Amino acid sequence: MRKAIPIVLSSAISLYSSGCVSPNFERYRLSQEGIEQKIRESDFFAVGIEGLQPFSQDSVHQLMQRLYFESNRNMAYDASSGDWSRHMENIRTADKYAKKIFLIGYSAGAEEVWHIADRCCSEGIPIEILFYLDPTHKKSLFSPKRIVPNNVKKVVVITGEFSGILGGRGLDSRDVQDTRRTEIENHTLAGTGHMRLPREQGVYQIIRRKLGGFGRR
Repeated sequence: MRKAIPIVLSSAISLYSSGCVSPNFERYRLSQEGIEQKIRESDFFAVGIEGLQPFSQDSVHQLMQRLYFESNRNMAYDASSGDWSRHMENIRTADKYAKKIFLIGYSAGAEEVWHIADRCCSEGIPIEILFYLDPTHKKSLFSPKRIVPNNVKKVVVITGEFSGILGGRGLDSRDVQDTRRTEIENHTLAGTGHMRLPREQGVYQIIRRKLGGFGRR
């Protein structure tokens, strides 16, 4: 049995969308009241969205699952493959309880979490950090610019040294709405490519460090 089940039934929220390629990650649903209680009792709330399926598989979910255990189970998280709008109800709940909100998007999922940040901006919800892992929409000639809105306090971009045409690029001042309100931080991970990026130890270490130390021990 995969670990996704006890995570949901203990301290974290892991609600996989029907778009996820893995049949082991069904929606182990709590009532909305139960979800709200999990968020209220956690130190912060994070959302992760996978890249294009079936290539991404559950790599972002595994990354967030590891962060969850390292946090001493004091984080709540919601991971899916696409369908960014399904996360908004839980994000509103986290905002209601003044929890810091973190967004993690890999490959095509980076554009999905941009949509979340943009919607949050229109609703006055702050985003602590927006993590882009090889954001393909920042490299494609056919994608809109997707300017990072000013409710995002920091955007952290992690790209792979050998990601090539599959990968994204770092951001500069033209990619954010207001550089006085949004800090930009770019990292290039040596020796790795696009497909392995979310599973790399270096990615985990950067994100863990940026989350600012973990919970109650």
